[in-house]
Amino acid sequence: MKNYVTINWDKILLWMIPPIFRKQKLILWLKANLSPLVSLYNSNLYKVQHSGQVVYLEKMLNEQFNQTKEYKPNATIAEKQADKLIYIAESLKPSLQHIYLHEEHDLGYEAPLVYKRNEVTPSSGKGMYLVGVKDYTEMEYANFRIMIPSSLNIKEKLDGVSGIERIQRLTNELYFVDVENHQNTELTPIEVKTSKFHELIRFYKLAGKTYETYQY
Repeated sequence: MKNYVTINWDKILLWMIPPIFRKQKLILWLKANLSPLVSLYNSNLYKVQHSGQVVYLEKMLNEQFNQTKEYKPNATIAEKQADKLIYIAESLKPSLQHIYLHEEHDLGYEAPLVYKRNEVTPSSGKGMYLVGVKDYTEMEYANFRIMIPSSLNIKEKLDGVSGIERIQRLTNELYFVDVENHQNTELTPIEVKTSKFHELIRFYKLAGKTYETYQY
């Protein structure tokens, strides 16, 4: 089956040059002039082949900033964490829960336990949190979270690196720091300094959607 979006640029270039002018120096010069168009075509083709769906956003983030790992779209969150992959998680915003009276339960049915905010953490195993007015009036929540393995942070790996190499690493790798005085205490929020990271997400995410980044 033919792939009509894949272009053999070398072959097209050779076809467009009359045989009498097919000299090595001319071909190399034309290839150098054609390279920006090839790069732009491949970049735009990659963008239109993906969307803002979670599976595609995770795939692109790992292909861009976590190239040593193989992204598996059907893996569970636990498997993605074990493989040190970048993945998308739900918002930390608590959902409203109805608190039942003991009389509302059938005999022998155990009533659900309710905990305070500081008792509910990802590792506590306590899932039902009693939502208060403060949660919906004084606190802001992102629509989704981007979870990044701490091993991808190059902050400690830039010591002694300067010049062009430092600029290239800051452009193509992840540099992040902790966010101070953040209201969500369940996980450690971070601020990613790599502009390409935010440009990629903003290009695909739905308008009005917000996100936060966390390390694990």
